[in-house]
Formats: sequence, C-alpha cells, structure tokens
Amino acid sequence: MECEHYKNNCVLICPNMKCRKWFPCNKCHNAWVDDHQMDRYIVQRLKCNICFTQQFVSTKCISCGIVFGKYYCDICHVYDDRNLDYFHCYDCGFCRTGGQRNHKHCDKCNTCVPLALVRTHNCVENSANSSCPICMNDISPTYEAFLTMACGHSMHTNCYEELLQKASRPSCPTCRKQI
Repeated sequence: MECEHYKNNCVLICPNMKCRKWFPCNKCHNAWVDDHQMDRYIVQRLKCNICFTQQFVSTKCISCGIVFGKYYCDICHVYDDRNLDYFHCYDCGFCRTGGQRNHKHCDKCNTCVPLALVRTHNCVENSANSSCPICMNDISPTYEAFLTMACGHSMHTNCYEELLQKASRPSCPTCRKQI
C-alpha cells in the first residue's frame, strides 16, 4: 500500500474493533473502507515499514530506531517526511501546512487564513468545511493546500491554478463571481 497523502516510515492500525487493519494513514483508510471512518485521534498502534515491529505510537521505531517522519503530531497522529511547515491548529482540530507564523485562525470561516489575507478576506461561515467545487474532495485535509478567494469560497490551490489556465474568464464555481 502506497500512501498518496504523506511520506513516512510506518503504517497505522485502525482502532475500530471491527476493522483492526493496517493503513498508511487515516485518509487512505477512509478512501479504501466504506463502512466506517478511521478516528486518527485515538490511534494507539503502528508498525515500522523498515523492520515491521509493532508498537505504540511514537516518533521512532523501538527496534531499528528509524524516525517515522520528520513531522509528527501527537494529537492527529500524522507522520510526514516532507518539509511542508506543518502546524497543529487547535481551533481547526487538525494539522495544517504553510507555517503557523504565516496563518491566523478565523472563527467565522473556521479555518486558518494566510496573514496577508486576514484583514481583507471575505468570511463565509464554515467555508473550509466543504468540498472543493472543482474536484469535489474535502477542502480541509492537511496534505493539500487550499485558498479562499475574494468572494469567500475556498478551493484547492492546484484546482484554482488549473481553473485559471483553462477558463478564458475564470469565476468562482460556487457563486460565479469573476476572479
């Protein structure tokens, strides 16, 4: 199983008693299993991808000593070797990318907003807790950057860039306001 969301050296066991199977991350689990979601907050066990030692969650393997990920969140149980400047936002309830020093949480939007947009962004209540209007995937996952447009609606950054390239007069897919 290859994880498309994170690069790390471990797999997690789903804490659901009916499942108890190994997955690269909670997002992989939720994409591959239909009857329940993996609660990443209560994950307790993992397995090293190098020596296959099973152990309680931690930063490195108790047998071979390999570090599971350069970034590790003890709340979300996210492990990642990529340098995405992760931070855990307690208000959002999960890890974000792009650096905490570069973001401020907006309570109305219920998302972290880049500092450059804090004063000028148009709040749409819970806008980040929706689906991207282009790809229809969740806006809020930690592994994919997203932006909030001037109209207040959000979409993944790569979807936004694709929209700008393909549309002669790009507009927000949700409200049709020109970008």
